[in-house]
Amino acid sequence: MKTWLIVGSFVSVGALGYNAPSIRPIVNPPIKPVGLTAHDTHASASLLGQFRTNVSSWLFLRADLYLHNGVEMRPLSDQELSAGRKGVGGDAKEKEKIHDDSKIVTIVPSKELDFRGIFGDVERAVASYKDMTGHSHNNPSSTLPLFKLMTTLDPQFIQGWTTGGVILLWDRKPGCLETSLQYLQEGLKHNPQSIDILTQI
Repeated sequence: MKTWLIVGSFVSVGALGYNAPSIRPIVNPPIKPVGLTAHDTHASASLLGQFRTNVSSWLFLRADLYLHNGVEMRPLSDQELSAGRKGVGGDAKEKEKIHDDSKIVTIVPSKELDFRGIFGDVERAVASYKDMTGHSHNNPSSTLPLFKLMTTLDPQFIQGWTTGGVILLWDRKPGCLETSLQYLQEGLKHNPQSIDILTQI
């Protein structure tokens, strides 16, 4: 039985090889369809687009890290919110807020909420950690070049446009409103369906 299977396999492969020249025009046509070429280039464009999005997201996180004095923050989970846990909040003296700090906490937990004991103490001693309850922010205007860079790299990065628009207004310099609106209009040109940018405008 095994012998017949082996012989049958060789015969099948031989038959396919004998007919190979007849299918060559189908597999490798002399003039390639436009769709295939577009698909081939689309793969590289997609890879480049993903790289640009990743870099823009990384820049956004760097800007957020700078604003929070180098301490890494994270949003509260749904379980924490349903359990009634509160975020660190921001300084009451700050009249304007970039985002809602009442729903974020430090990535490294505080001593009261850390079950790890001495291991948690070690991490708080060696990591960029401090109690951020009612914390203040660094001047957001210094992060403006990062927002301009991230939206240049990835024009579809909506959060970069909307947050950058707020930061352009931060110092209340003459003409800042016009500059912010111009920045947001440019974002809307790249993202005409964006409700967030329209709302910001």
